[in-house]
Amino acid sequence: ATLESSCNELPIREFAEDRVRRAQRALKKRSRYASRNETTHEEDLHDVRKAGKKLRYLLEFFQPVIKDGHDRTIKELTSVQNKLGQFNDIAASETLIRGTSFNDVPPEVVQESLQWLEKQKCRRMRAASRRVRAIAS
Repeated sequence: ATLESSCNELPIREFAEDRVRRAQRALKKRSRYASRNETTHEEDLHDVRKAGKKLRYLLEFFQPVIKDGHDRTIKELTSVQNKLGQFNDIAASETLIRGTSFNDVPPEVVQESLQWLEKQKCRRMRAASRRVRAIAS
């Protein structure tokens, strides 16, 4: 009722479908941009993750109002977000370690940790990039 009263004559279903349509276009646009380059950049994947989150939350919020079940789309978006989230966690951990001084930790341990994170980051980036290319097509 609150949404309907603030939509100025626009029925809630039309409002919801318009918002979802815009979010879908934004996700598609971000996905295409991220998958256009041979090498995917962390920022581009993060933008895709944010756009996917927005679409998923809109679908979940407006699910009772929008016709056509979007359960499958929500499930796919959740899966993509999980992949992108795993990649983001690894990238953030690497940045954190590189920006911290470890006085009591032997340098070889820090270096070994960074090498492991780099390997995981590459693996997760490939997996996330595959998912993003699937969205873009």
